[in-house]
Amino acid sequence: DYAFSYYASGVALWNSPAFWRNGVNVPAPGYTTHLLTDETLKFIDEHKDKPFFINLSYSVPHIPLEQASPAKYMDKFDTGNVEADKYFAALNAADEG
Repeated sequence: DYAFSYYASGVALWNSPAFWRNGVNVPAPGYTTHLLTDETLKFIDEHKDKPFFINLSYSVPHIPLEQASPAKYMDKFDTGNVEADKYFAALNAADEG
């Protein structure tokens, strides 16, 4: 078995100290959504010759969205409501993985 996950529902969107790989706390530099995607793709590539099950659950778009998503997502939205823009950007980031 293999596990890569975050501890607690309040995981930071950037550089989270709450990530665990097989029970060991590990550094998690960067944007959490991208980190989860990259780890999943790496696992798929390394195990493509055997059956497996993956449960990938992104932490976004949970509120409050205290931290913004990367600029490439934030720049797409300008509703006049920064909280709505953060929410839409987080959804877009999850859609793209």
